[in-house]
Amino acid sequence: MRHVVRTIVDATLQSLKSAGTLKLESVPNYSVESPKQAAHGDWSVNVAMMLTKPEGKAPLEIAELIAKNLIDPKKEVVKVDAVKPGFLNFTLADEVFQRVPQEVLLAGTSFGRKGDKSTGRKVQIEFVSANPTGPVHIGHARGAFMGDAIARLLDAAGHDVTREFYINDFGKQVET
Repeated sequence: MRHVVRTIVDATLQSLKSAGTLKLESVPNYSVESPKQAAHGDWSVNVAMMLTKPEGKAPLEIAELIAKNLIDPKKEVVKVDAVKPGFLNFTLADEVFQRVPQEVLLAGTSFGRKGDKSTGRKVQIEFVSANPTGPVHIGHARGAFMGDAIARLLDAAGHDVTREFYINDFGKQVET
């Protein structure tokens, strides 16, 4: 849902730039975070504080300008507050939250994954099996499931992952 807020804020900033209200040489890398207190809404945005220096305006003034001129054609924002020192606190419509399970079901196993190997990075994950010459315990399994979990996360992030699972079946003890 961060992308919903980010899309609305970006559209509003571009509108304010087109109108000549903001100079906006570039959109800063602002954050969209959950507020520390639930009473402050669903998402809190610090874009106004990041624009203070380039715009030469107080952060609260910029936040109020954004809140007053919000571009929200889908009516996804129920409420937006500009608060000191310059945060924008967004409360989203219930429909935005209700879309999430539907998006998850429609995406199936591709939900939360990047596109087809979009990073172009190759990663090799090596992990080792339990030692077959000694007693087996849960610590031995850790290498297998941790290695596989890390490989799955990197794969979901779009990397080209190769897994190598080594079986400890070599040496004098195994021969004996």
